[in-house]
Amino acid sequence: MAERCFEIDLPEEILTSFGWTEAEVPHKIREALIMELLRLDRLSEAEGAELLKLDRWEFLEVMGRSRVPAIRMSSQELHQELAREIT
Repeated sequence: MAERCFEIDLPEEILTSFGWTEAEVPHKIREALIMELLRLDRLSEAEGAELLKLDRWEFLEVMGRSRVPAIRMSSQELHQELAREIT
């Protein structure tokens, strides 16, 4: 996948609000964009982990911090899946 580089201007208050250092900004923005694509089902977990250069467990931790569910199915689908596994 080809990489593109962007320059953005952010007010200092944004960095302060998130508690980010200036050096963290590119990675944090990349992480946020990847988490949003994952939320929208436009990216798989494997693709996201690869883009962030993380292993599966590290990626699951990022998903948790970003409040992206690791199981993306309705409660009804989950109940059906669990019932199928039990029987």
